[in-house]
Amino acid sequence: MRFYLILLLNLVFAVVSDAQTNFSILVQPHSIPGLPGLQSYAAAQYNGKWVLIGGRTEGLHQRTPTTSFLSTFNNTNIYVVDPNTTAVWSASVNSLSAPLREQLQSTNMNFCSDANKFYIAGGYGYSATINNHKTYASLIVIDLPGLINAVISNTPITSYFRQLNENMFALTGGQMEKLGDMFMLVGGQKFDGRYNPNNGPSFTQEYSNQIRKFRLSDDGTNLSISYQSTITDINQLHRRDYNMAPQVFPNRSLGYTAFSGVFQIAANLPFLNTVDVDTVGYAPNNSFNQLLSHYHSGKLSVYDSLSNSMHTIFLGGMAQYYYDAGGNLIQDDQVPFVSTISKVTRVANGSMSEMKIGDLPGLLGSGAEVFINHALSLYANEVIKLNNINQDTILAGYMVGGIQSSAQNIFNINNGTQSTAANTAYRILLIKSGVLPIQLIYFRGIKQVEGILLEWKTASEQNNARFEIERSADGRNFNTIGSLPGSGTSSIEKIYNYKDISPLPGLNYYRLKQINTDGSHTYSSIIIIRFETGDNSFVIYPNPVTEKMTIEFAQNVSNKAQIEIYDASGRELFSQAITTSSRQININTGSLVQGVYFIKVRIDNKIYTNEFIKK
Repeated sequence: MRFYLILLLNLVFAVVSDAQTNFSILVQPHSIPGLPGLQSYAAAQYNGKWVLIGGRTEGLHQRTPTTSFLSTFNNTNIYVVDPNTTAVWSASVNSLSAPLREQLQSTNMNFCSDANKFYIAGGYGYSATINNHKTYASLIVIDLPGLINAVISNTPITSYFRQLNENMFALTGGQMEKLGDMFMLVGGQKFDGRYNPNNGPSFTQEYSNQIRKFRLSDDGTNLSISYQSTITDINQLHRRDYNMAPQVFPNRSLGYTAFSGVFQIAANLPFLNTVDVDTVGYAPNNSFNQLLSHYHSGKLSVYDSLSNSMHTIFLGGMAQYYYDAGGNLIQDDQVPFVSTISKVTRVANGSMSEMKIGDLPGLLGSGAEVFINHALSLYANEVIKLNNINQDTILAGYMVGGIQSSAQNIFNINNGTQSTAANTAYRILLIKSGVLPIQLIYFRGIKQVEGILLEWKTASEQNNARFEIERSADGRNFNTIGSLPGSGTSSIEKIYNYKDISPLPGLNYYRLKQINTDGSHTYSSIIIIRFETGDNSFVIYPNPVTEKMTIEFAQNVSNKAQIEIYDASGRELFSQAITTSSRQININTGSLVQGVYFIKVRIDNKIYTNEFIKK
């Protein structure tokens, strides 16, 4: 697990623009009081209302077979949400037949919608019928307007579902899309039995390694498959839990791109390349490596037809790479939760590039969904037409739900309390002029003897009334501890600071709430600072440690540091000279057995000591 004190330079409340496309993304909280906490659910919308089906009501699944994917955390309700009025309605799936109600409360289903129909295939979860966990081998077709009206009016919902049983639909963690009359099921796996991270005998697992294309014959009552074909590629399509985003390709045809996913054939790591998919075939792109978004997360696509540039934006999630406080690209093969907002751009000649463009206010986005604003001008696959936007600021959509984690790496210590299924929604604003309410250069914290000094710098401000400083002990429940006036409208750099003279013992989570003159507000990303009394000039995150730990100094280390680790008997187990120019040093502790250890750091003929526990 790795904590860090200072998040990235150029943290913004949203996304900074680039010269070529001249648009920005602003992410703002959108309060919907009755919104459930859900992650890895199936999502559709019709006539301005959202439909949320299945998924999990807990955070990250636990590791042990007896506690992972418990049926008590199945989402057994169908939710209808009106984001404009913030009304939420629900209906239980328990009134449906066993085959329907069991599949509709599974997780990681493959789904898509088309006009007034919502299609759901597969999904993984507990089946009471067989008293075990399984991947469901069915396609469900839902009458969207009928279901929405029934849920709102509290009338029976049974007649709005039809089910087609076929083994080709037995997939979880893949993606399903529809172009014209052709459906495409891409990647995924068939997973039967109880999850076990140690690959015990409690399950069987079979990756599809395929694109499964099919057409449906549907007269409104009867369903059947009228066409079916498969493309198999064990090297490129052996992926699941990834993002498949709608695209306008350089030849201006419509399709989708599969971004990243897990796991590589030869390594227990995410894919870095992408695969383009359309109704005809597929094309891997091995000349591009996507580093900043690897598991399924919120996403949206924007196309600039004038420059023939395709932009895909990813909101948080999990990734093998992220940027540390000094702007250095960090590789973490544990694939931690991240707050990164990133953008992948494909230009007219087909070349692709990636950049970090901001942070969400927390470790959010994994297993979330984005509801695109259907009032916008869209291509058939829901790519936003950038050149048809005539306003400076428009609502692009909403990011809803997903996992909210309290730390980056929680998998090895997860007992169900380190993360939650987020009951939050965020408005995603597209600002075509590129003018944001605030451009935050940095937000950082420095531990001092008498407290914690928080400091932030803005590059520009637009109608900024004030900042409220918020603090939390767990990264989820925040309280306001102070306030500073903003600079209104300013185009020059401004520096702010606030001292927390009574920080909490242990970890302190801080964020800024920036409030505009019209009362609207946005949040910064979160910084985490451990406050400990005493004269140690460095702290250790986390403590106890698992596979990795971070040594954090009070200020940058400009020279070589000699790191030594001793066991309780005084035996030296580790010694390494490290040259760094930052405040953080990361140490791999995977080879250490459980116990108490002492760490000695030598810098400029001075020796500093501390101790830690290995779990």
